[in-house]
Amino acid sequence: PPPPAGAPSLVAPATAADSSLVYRPLSSVDVGRGALARTEQQYSTTFAAYLSRFLLNNEPTTRRWWQTQVSEAESFTMDDEASDGIVGLLGEQRRDAFLASKFSSLVTSVEVGLEGYYGEKGAGRLGEALANKYSSAGQKRLLAHLLCLIEREQQPTRLIGSLIGEADASRLASVQLETAATGYSATPPSVTVGPPPSLDRGGRTAKARALMRPTGRWREVRLLDGGAGYADGEVPEVAIDGPPLPAAAEEGGGGLADGDGGRTAPARAVAVMRNGSVARVQLVAGGEGYLARQGNGSAPSAARVRIAPPASALAGGARQARADLLAEYKIAAVELTDPGAGYNADEPPAVTVAPPPAVSAAVASPGGLGGSALAASVANYTRLVADPASRARFRASLTPRAAPPPNASELSELSRSLEAAARTPSNVYLGPATPPAAS
Repeated sequence: PPPPAGAPSLVAPATAADSSLVYRPLSSVDVGRGALARTEQQYSTTFAAYLSRFLLNNEPTTRRWWQTQVSEAESFTMDDEASDGIVGLLGEQRRDAFLASKFSSLVTSVEVGLEGYYGEKGAGRLGEALANKYSSAGQKRLLAHLLCLIEREQQPTRLIGSLIGEADASRLASVQLETAATGYSATPPSVTVGPPPSLDRGGRTAKARALMRPTGRWREVRLLDGGAGYADGEVPEVAIDGPPLPAAAEEGGGGLADGDGGRTAPARAVAVMRNGSVARVQLVAGGEGYLARQGNGSAPSAARVRIAPPASALAGGARQARADLLAEYKIAAVELTDPGAGYNADEPPAVTVAPPPAVSAAVASPGGLGGSALAASVANYTRLVADPASRARFRASLTPRAAPPPNASELSELSRSLEAAARTPSNVYLGPATPPAAS
């Protein structure tokens, strides 16, 4: 509450629990010459002028005080027609000078209050105190502008970003897939959306999921039974059914090759042996065009894997190996499941997707694979599947900001006004009682 009449006082920062300014006796504050030099090293006079303007527009007690000053200043003006307008002109000049002096007094009083926020963490504490007190979108944007006037080394950059995100209140509108990524299994990979800058202050991270589509190629051969009784050095032949004929594919739904121009090519694989059994069946070529229509989309077509039985099939304990095929999928689109909240409208979040699961490489001697050239082909195909050259790239789009920021003209005018206010000499201290003489 204000002190008794006649006690000189200053405006000090408002507390979070009270919507009014708190007044402190002037006698408790060092207002001697150079007393504010330390504060002005951290908070420029332009910063104090901007904060003063903010308080005049958003702090009830300060606004009422300013309205009182304006009412008093209006008594200085007279009818422009009196004395050919000369008296009116002089009254207007006196009015402007009076209000400039009062505003300068407010700036100085704010600087005194900023003494309580001096130091390494002072700007952050000041920003948090103001952000907790003033919560509308317009106020948050103004506070972000205010905090940007602090020297870069001391700016609470994280809070500034959060305030902009809170003011913009943008949400993720869409995620467009610019480059499809292949090499995936049927299980969709996880999609990660970057958090909003306001995550610590009520923002919410958007969520999305990948929609998968088969490519018409096989990703790997899954060994169901390695068999037994294969002779030492025996490598059974592996045969894979060919893809559907293009004509059949067209009859089944046309364009099922999904961007490969209707090309078809058979898949090829080799067996990797160990101790008389098939240890692994390794793809050498994934094939093309293994697609069939399913509803409005496509699905991998049926294809069998046949592994030749042991040459001595009649020997006791001999057993033919068995395997099937796992299709390769690509990311066809990304679907939003939660648009999130509190994003900066000018800074779309990063969207990343987990890479395809690795396909383990075969470990065997070149002879066991049928020669060094074939071994190199197997190793190369494994590398391409595990690390495809085509990585998914996304472009995220955000909803428009809740309220437009000031345009360039408005910002330029504000900057000129603040610079002019900062140059106005201060010789009056603001308070509910009679101001003291200048220090």
